[in-house]
Amino acid sequence: MTRTRDYLPKHARLISLAERVFTFAPRNGVMAPAIAALGGKRAVTVTFLPAISDAAVLADLVYRSSWYLSPVVEKIRGIIFPVAVGIGPGERDLPPYLDEETAQCRRQLLPLFEFREIGSLDDERGVIADADIVLVWDSRLWDPPAQLSNYGVFRRGGRTFFNVDRQTYAREASTWLDVPRLLGACRSAVVAQCREKFIAMAKTLGNSPRAYVFGTGPSL
Repeated sequence: MTRTRDYLPKHARLISLAERVFTFAPRNGVMAPAIAALGGKRAVTVTFLPAISDAAVLADLVYRSSWYLSPVVEKIRGIIFPVAVGIGPGERDLPPYLDEETAQCRRQLLPLFEFREIGSLDDERGVIADADIVLVWDSRLWDPPAQLSNYGVFRRGGRTFFNVDRQTYAREASTWLDVPRLLGACRSAVVAQCREKFIAMAKTLGNSPRAYVFGTGPSL
């Protein structure tokens, strides 16, 4: 199994050793160092791990990242998709299990997308070196530390790793939401739209003494 440190560029491995020595208790399901590291950044670069070798997986990640990151688009410098040789960006159809509004989010974030071909582990290290946030979409292909499965997020080599593996991690959607939450406030237009949606929804409930809302993402 590939280990976390195998993906880190050489200059980040000493930082990784220090981070393993000092442990931090999770706060609200997210580690305190991740909050401290990301909260003050003006803009961040996001990438994925491991490299993507399936066109259907690439389409899924393109649309999911568009959906969850669109509220904080102003704090995203770029989104790098590491892809196997021959898996070009192309025009990916919206997967049938995702909402049409996701396609609108994709169009908004499209200028931030970069599809980088990966031919070796060194190529992948280069992608990690350029990123602040690493989204682990398949944790079965490597050896994750306990924090990845227990908390969904951890720090290694000065970077923040999030577990967004929807096949094996039950809190995948919540971990996606941790990314914009750590980056700070959403754009004012998004906040205003959310407020309008919530008020409109409340009006349809009548005078019920109690209501439950189940949902994730910007549509709420």
